[in-house]
Amino acid sequence: MNTSISAGASIPADDMDILQAMIHASNLSGARSEATGRTWNVAVRNDDGQLYRRTSFRNLNQMRRLGMRMKALGYVDELGGVRDQKNGLDAIYRRRPETADRRESGISAAA
Repeated sequence: MNTSISAGASIPADDMDILQAMIHASNLSGARSEATGRTWNVAVRNDDGQLYRRTSFRNLNQMRRLGMRMKALGYVDELGGVRDQKNGLDAIYRRRPETADRRESGISAAA
C-alpha cells in the first residue's frame, strides 16, 4: 500500500481512522500474498469535497476489505463498484450525508 495527501487539502478529523482502515485492509492475512501486478487506486474526499488522500493497493481482496472498513466509518464509494476507472481511480470514498450531518450537529453515529 502506498498513500499520499494532496498539498493544501484540509484533512478530516477522522483521517487517522481512515489510515488505520487502509493499513488494516492491506495487512490482513492473505491480503499481501495475492499481488496480481495490477494496482487499484483509491481516493478519499474531505468534508469540502476535495480528494485529499490517494492510496494504491495491490489486489482485489485489499479493496474489498477497505470497502467494508470505510462503510463502517460512514463512507460510501461514489463509483459504486464500477469496473472502469474514473480519472485513474477505482474507488472514491466520501462521507455519507447523514454521517456528516450527525457529526456537524454533535450527534454520535451510535445515537
